[in-house]
Amino acid sequence: MPHINVIPYQSSWSLEYENHAKQLLPSIHNQIIRIDHIGSTSVPGLAAKDIIDFQIAVPEFTKEFLETMKSLGYQHHPHLKDNSPLNADPGQWQKEVFTEPEGARRFNIHIRQMGAFNMRQALLFRDYLRSHPASVKAYGLLKQRLAEKHPDDRTFYYAIKDPIFEIIWEAAEYWAKNTGWHI
Repeated sequence: MPHINVIPYQSSWSLEYENHAKQLLPSIHNQIIRIDHIGSTSVPGLAAKDIIDFQIAVPEFTKEFLETMKSLGYQHHPHLKDNSPLNADPGQWQKEVFTEPEGARRFNIHIRQMGAFNMRQALLFRDYLRSHPASVKAYGLLKQRLAEKHPDDRTFYYAIKDPIFEIIWEAAEYWAKNTGWHI
């Protein structure tokens, strides 16, 4: 497993996302609904691993789209899935993951169905943090300290970070209801 390295926010992350999305879109635009910058690198000021996350929303999962991504050199990781709560509808948590072509800048592409819970979750979490700088600072500091103290223990890192995500998620849902936020 690779070493966990959380670094301070880099203003170049959004530009790197935009540039890569512009390169990717001509090949997939007729098969998708939207593409978004998600994850920690999409939140100004948030410390993160230097891996840019994309979310591509598709109308449905098709073999054709997966083959398109593979033909463009992206590496498919069918074993990577979202963690769903117990008794959750599996259709709301389906995803496919691709990573960069060999030798390219590191990023993850999460393919999710438009309107599915996990697709909404990624956007709401991002937007909530963008609107709450104190949460950004605290969450980033937690991630940095965990990575510094346990850089080679992914199990420990996520065992601490994931429950914090859940706490922030509850606040994000409350915020969404009170602000009228929607996809």
